Amino acid sequence: MITAVEEAVVEADGVRDLVVSGDGAWLTRGYSSLHVIATLCSTTAKPKVIDTNWCSKTCTKCQGAESLRRVNFDLFKTFQENHECQLNFTGTSGAMEKEMIREMFCRSLSKYKIKYISYIGDGDAKVHSFLTSNSPYLGVIIRESKFDLDKLYQKSWAIFKHHYSTDKEPTHDWCDPQWRKYLQAKLNGQQFSHNLKSTIPRACLNMIKPVFHELCSKASLARVVDDGSQNANETLHSILWTMVPKHRFCSSIILRIALDLSTIIYNDGYNSLGTLFTNIFSSIGYYSAECFDRLSSMRKRFNLKITNRRKKRTIATVTSTTSAANDSFSESDDEMLFMLNDKDSIDITQDLIGLDLTDDDTNTDYELGGDD
Repeated sequence: MITAVEEAVVEADGVRDLVVSGDGAWLTRGYSSLHVIATLCSTTAKPKVIDTNWCSKTCTKCQGAESLRRVNFDLFKTFQENHECQLNFTGTSGAMEKEMIREMFCRSLSKYKIKYISYIGDGDAKVHSFLTSNSPYLGVIIRESKFDLDKLYQKSWAIFKHHYSTDKEPTHDWCDPQWRKYLQAKLNGQQFSHNLKSTIPRACLNMIKPVFHELCSKASLARVVDDGSQNANETLHSILWTMVPKHRFCSSIILRIALDLSTIIYNDGYNSLGTLFTNIFSSIGYYSAECFDRLSSMRKRFNLKITNRRKKRTIATVTSTTSAANDSFSESDDEMLFMLNDKDSIDITQDLIGLDLTDDDTNTDYELGGDD
């Protein structure tokens, strides 16, 4: 994780004040879990895990040793003197996340010599308010990562309104005129007919609308308004839950081992497990090395496939849209040239592409998952 921190510092031009995303996950569904983990990830172009933490409200070894109290008290006393208890939290399960994240903030200076000045979290405001009222750094206020919320709100709803629009009731007010042929035609005094292929029946859209109200509300968009998200945290959780499924009980020791292994795999890939095995067992078996190589190759091929598919769709969409725009303006005396060098010029196009992507079209190194 030290390497991940230094990579984030380099990308921030040497500034050791970082923006991080954080999230907690409960071992069992709901908020009555006995074990909880929390992670902090960098917000670089390729985010990585930079710190992890765990809490437990029980210790299985202590529970098992209770049988020695009456049978062999001397042995029980020896156990207590040498035992490292796993119970490290006595509050409610819902309060574990904010306590763990604040603890990671507090140890950032001693552990990495950095500060976390901005936090990207989920819709739960407990963590940020707790960090604000109990600042881990003297004189530093932890702020939520926010930028142009109104612009993101309009761009998000433009996707819905684009498909909701008809000839009788056009709803392209928030669409980008650089790409919306209806607005281009209106600007030149021309007629425009909506393509039935791009229009979704309003009965279907009315069923989808509550989802947009929830996901595209300003409260939800505030989490990702500055290009920030918790995708990295959720991806790590998805790897973790493959090792310790939520429907099976496990001790805090197993959970901690799985958390560390998940972090290694997420940050450095499967081949890094070979180095770990060599350090622990002095060598690594042939089939273990072959397994790690194959898993790594499968991941790379999958990522390359998704990347190429996205590029083809983007190029095809931009080409067809640009061609249609040129055709619509060719008859105009005052022809306008639309350049593609504006960094925001394909925002709406990418949003529309993203709306049509399947579940397999993820843009991360690992399959996204987790519902925490």
